[in-house]
Amino acid sequence: MDDEVFVTIDVPIGLPESTRFRRCDEEARRRLRERRSSVFMPPGRYLLDAKDHAEARRLVEERRSDELDARGIGAQAWGIVPKIREVDELLRARPEGREWLQEVHPEVCFLEWSGRLLPGKKSAAGQVERLKLVQEKFPDVESVILRDPDSTGKMDLTDVLDAYAALWTALRRAKDEHETLAEVVLDELRANMIV
Repeated sequence: MDDEVFVTIDVPIGLPESTRFRRCDEEARRRLRERRSSVFMPPGRYLLDAKDHAEARRLVEERRSDELDARGIGAQAWGIVPKIREVDELLRARPEGREWLQEVHPEVCFLEWSGRLLPGKKSAAGQVERLKLVQEKFPDVESVILRDPDSTGKMDLTDVLDAYAALWTALRRAKDEHETLAEVVLDELRANMIV
């Protein structure tokens, strides 16, 4: 193995012009079956310019005058638009980042890792099963969680476990053991997920 480094993030890379599922989102939803609702539609590129959710809704209404089926963006998806914008700006300013920065969806990673759908990540059973899986590969996870680097006590266990799922996939990518879901190029950026 060489010294290549890969970073995996749970943020859409490669946005459609209009709000819709990309092929990789559709494939992730297909694999997750009854848990498919955990994969949400990324915003259309034009919505990155909105300063808040109200403005995004207004932009969608304007777009509907030309595109009757223009879709809006939910509050949950809007919540990560600042991160989507940040990643998009980074990759446009530094195109070489396209080689090492990869999109993942933690639920698809956990499905691949465990070989089955796990209980919901907010449920106690789901958190325990994910934690056991993570502990097998990363025995130091408990000390990392207990250390709580932000020292506020607000670290969310589901976010920590999702981060480990992304790390697991980054390590698979470094060994070229990953799988790419439905790659397509949108807005000059590769739109895919890896597991």
